[in-house]
Amino acid sequence: MKFYLVTYGKMHKNIDVHYYLKDTDPQVEASIKMYVQDNVDTKMDAYFKKILSHEDVRITIDVKIARHEDGRYDGTFIFILDGKEYTPYKREMFENVHDLVNHAFDHLKEQIADEKDRAKNIPKDKTENVKPMG
Repeated sequence: MKFYLVTYGKMHKNIDVHYYLKDTDPQVEASIKMYVQDNVDTKMDAYFKKILSHEDVRITIDVKIARHEDGRYDGTFIFILDGKEYTPYKREMFENVHDLVNHAFDHLKEQIADEKDRAKNIPKDKTENVKPMG
């Protein structure tokens, strides 16, 4: 399968989104871009604002979607936030391309939340949980 890059531009000066779409019609391409934009603006807004509070930080989102002859979609979403690549979201044979986009951002949000939860459980000082002797 060959993909082609569809340039959409930047949503925010430090957010780059690259679309690699295969066998999608112009209406579907427009709706994919709209759903990505909506997820960035709403679902991920609080998370991204914290990351983007620093001037030199970048967020890169690679969206790769291919449409099959039967109308189903395969997709891969790669999220790189401030140089850290999160586990890519890959799914095959999705019937609804909008669900595919929404689920990818849900997956990213869960990864970030899990990361924050793990960080909360790490003692700041290793002696924090040590009881004094005597």
